[in-house]
Amino acid sequence: MDQMTTNPRLRIAPVPVEVQGKKMLLFQDPEGIVEESVLVPMEAAAIIQYFDGSRSIREIQEELTRQSGQLIDSGLIEDLVQQLDEKLLMDSPRFHGHIMKLNEEWARQSVRPPYHAGRSYPDDKEKLTRLLDGFYKAPEGPGEIEDQKKSDDLKAIVAPHMNINDSGACTAHAFKALAENTEASLFVVFGTGHMEAQRMFVMSDKDFQTPLGTAKTDKELVQRITRLQSNRNPLYDYIHKQEHSIEFMVLFLQHALKNPEVRILPVLCSGFQPSIVSDSSPSMEPSFKDFMGALTTAISERGEKACYIAGADLAHLGPRYGDQEKYGPALMQEEEQKDRQMLSHLDRGDAEGFFKTVAGRNDQRRICGLPPVYAAARASGAGKGGLLKWSYWYDEQTYSVVTFASLALY
Repeated sequence: MDQMTTNPRLRIAPVPVEVQGKKMLLFQDPEGIVEESVLVPMEAAAIIQYFDGSRSIREIQEELTRQSGQLIDSGLIEDLVQQLDEKLLMDSPRFHGHIMKLNEEWARQSVRPPYHAGRSYPDDKEKLTRLLDGFYKAPEGPGEIEDQKKSDDLKAIVAPHMNINDSGACTAHAFKALAENTEASLFVVFGTGHMEAQRMFVMSDKDFQTPLGTAKTDKELVQRITRLQSNRNPLYDYIHKQEHSIEFMVLFLQHALKNPEVRILPVLCSGFQPSIVSDSSPSMEPSFKDFMGALTTAISERGEKACYIAGADLAHLGPRYGDQEKYGPALMQEEEQKDRQMLSHLDRGDAEGFFKTVAGRNDQRRICGLPPVYAAARASGAGKGGLLKWSYWYDEQTYSVVTFASLALY
């Protein structure tokens, strides 16, 4: 490939940080394909800012020369592109070839290993159980799960998929409600798909292994849903491999129900951006109607009780996520009120109102849980609900925050 005619485009936007008193650019891959963080000197920002796919290297060279009044060597630009490409940070043939190889390897597996075990939580069963137990008993937790059922009218929950150690006590509120208020035998787990996907909804037919045991994916249901859809083209489920939003939900589900072999249907959700831009309901999108119709029909045919779980975080704010403004604890009361107003639509079963609140602001607060929450609310048909717990995570290094909450829908 001719470097002088190719338009370099970054896959990941860098974040300015300070490391040991030196200003740097930090690359962290939200898709997890590049596992390690990559630091680049801040001086490279003058060149990297043009890696948006709109200019060739020659055009970048001309622009930099015009701005500086000095001739810029194109070799400097080519070397930087090459270095970033070797780290798989560029949208390039190297990157796409790497993805194809990963897909082929993944397709041969029948079980999804616990990717985040030993990273985000203990890979030892006893240690993990103690950690999960502790979230219920923590000052911010809901208290221990009661053995006796209070009701059987819970239709769905919303729980954070934030790092377990930061959101565990909040998440426990949702799973306590689930354990005490449903006799469902199937759990449809909608997770946020952080990787770019082929479709709005991507199922996996792989069982989900965790240190607690192996949750059983209902393969017959996956096949039936696939047959009921108009789009039956082969679908790669590789995006499930490293995605944490369902893995964390399965952990809490196994623990709360004391059933490591609980039966699940894992579904990653994405692709709501066109609806946000046009401010039109996702339910009008052909891909949404195709999948949701197949899902609800397949479950209805069985006459089986299902409970829906949305693994969802809320606002992503601060320089880490592209904002100029810095965020911190002093601003969280205002952000909590914004979240409560947004979520209040779900209190009365108004999934459309929830979506419109996000879309009306052009998703400026980056509600990454929008797709799974909306999908769970629509699929479950919940008519009412309530906020159980709200909280947030604060990144002191970048002055950024993520808000999250637990809800129960009936």
